[in-house]
Amino acid sequence: MHEAEFAQLWAGAMTSQRPLEMAVAGGHLADDLAFVFIAGYQAAVRACFAIDEPGWVAYAVSESRGDDDGASRVRLDAPTQTLSGVKSWVAAVNNISQIIVKVGDGDNAEYWRVPVSAAGLSLQARPKGKFLGAMSQGSAEFQQTPVDPSARLDSSAARRFGFMEPLFIDIAFLAFVKTQAPGVSQVDDLLLMASVLVEADFAAVATKMQFAALDSAVQQVLAEFELLQAGPVLSANWAQDRGLLSLYSKGIQQRAEAVGSV
Repeated sequence: MHEAEFAQLWAGAMTSQRPLEMAVAGGHLADDLAFVFIAGYQAAVRACFAIDEPGWVAYAVSESRGDDDGASRVRLDAPTQTLSGVKSWVAAVNNISQIIVKVGDGDNAEYWRVPVSAAGLSLQARPKGKFLGAMSQGSAEFQQTPVDPSARLDSSAARRFGFMEPLFIDIAFLAFVKTQAPGVSQVDDLLLMASVLVEADFAAVATKMQFAALDSAVQQVLAEFELLQAGPVLSANWAQDRGLLSLYSKGIQQRAEAVGSV
């Protein structure tokens, strides 16, 4: 299945904009870990920014590290209410309808919601990469792109993304496993555990400990899934993409260890 096909299936299946339900439905539809990522990512964006959008939304934060003078960083020109600059990584760039743009750093950062049809916004896809290669990836350039004052989002919501993104990716993966290999153990219990974490205080000690336990259990599910699906059933890029499930593990475990040692 190609990304555009998955986007169509996803749009048809999203009868609810509730992030938990979106992640589960998207995971059930996915046939590739790149699409598991998209399913979890789309749910996380909505969980953090409380947006109601039928199409895919990208959350654009990254900027070129090689730009020492900062000339290409996205900036807001207040008098004209326009954005200019470049975001260097945009997920599912070929099939998004809106983009959330981070402008600035730290507590002073602002977040703006921009439709991809906005004047002065151009999206550029890169050649297919090795990691999550089934998902289009690229960049976004803003050239005096107008933004409406009402399109500014609550900046406090962005603090939750580092928690919500890996959590909803885990949820989408568990739903994917339930569809692809129903015999894998503990999936339903872990989905229930994850659904509780969605509503939890991500800064609480208990939440950090429970998330670490979920993360460890998801690694076990991955190992069991691979044993059951050994051979040609796994996608050709599985060896690279499986790293998605451990991509955030170090941070999750370190945060739990830090509070556990206090």
